[in-house]
Amino acid sequence: MSERDWRLFLKDIRDSSARVIDYAGAMSREEFFQDAKTVDAVMRNLAIIGEAAKKIPAAVRRQYPELAWKKMAGLRDIVVHDYFGIDEDIIWDVVSGRIPELKGHLDAIAADMPQD
Repeated sequence: MSERDWRLFLKDIRDSSARVIDYAGAMSREEFFQDAKTVDAVMRNLAIIGEAAKKIPAAVRRQYPELAWKKMAGLRDIVVHDYFGIDEDIIWDVVSGRIPELKGHLDAIAADMPQD
């Protein structure tokens, strides 16, 4: 089995960020937490973001210190393993603020990357 190129993991993070924005971007906090399907879809994508962040090589993570790599991975662990203790305030902060910010950074990184 061959190693997957780290740029594909970065694309996974970017794509999942776009999905989170698409699913919840126009919702209020109350609407979001009352819509179980949207919450489930967003949580799945937060898990993907965190798992993909863990796969980015350390040298690349150092190249982009403005991205909260450890927090992405840590949130994934909470979403997957501590699902019963998720703090809605933290999730809403991530969904409404951190993910759009992350997507903006990733769009800029993608624009600077050479296309193969």
